[in-house]
Amino acid sequence: MESVSQFFSNVFSLAVCAYSIFIMYRIFVKAGFAGWRAIVPGYNIWTLCELVWGPGCGAKMFLFLIPVYGIIFYFKTSTRLAKAFGKSTGFGVGIFFLGVVFLSILAFDDSQYQGPQGDL
Repeated sequence: MESVSQFFSNVFSLAVCAYSIFIMYRIFVKAGFAGWRAIVPGYNIWTLCELVWGPGCGAKMFLFLIPVYGIIFYFKTSTRLAKAFGKSTGFGVGIFFLGVVFLSILAFDDSQYQGPQGDL
């Protein structure tokens, strides 16, 4: 019985991962980047940083690795992602706390990519 529940747990986890990749694919294409970048581990974070922080800022992805600052940097990145598509800071907070839900909204709504907003 335990192996059956483990199987369904693994299938559910795989489905969530595949859906998350699909969402990022849609967001990257919407922003004018190649969609395949969402599939490559590491490069997808690099691309997200360039999308949010501007060209040449992909190396900022290493800030995610700093234990406490990584959480703060993810919060900043979430709010800047929302603003890059013309959304509010509240929407960015939603991305921070409920990523799959708010990123799905961002991927499928009619908002346009406006580029990095704010100071680099």
